[in-house]
Amino acid sequence: MSKQRVIVVGGGLAGLAAPMKIAELGMPVLGFFI
Repeated sequence: MSKQRVIVVGGGLAGLAAPMKIAELGMPVLGFFI
């Protein structure tokens, strides 16, 4: 099975907090901030 990753597109506080929490859970995450 391939490794899952998460892409977060957003801005503001929630756009920054979401990828930080996902990374804390051990998943690779890529954030695009607008």
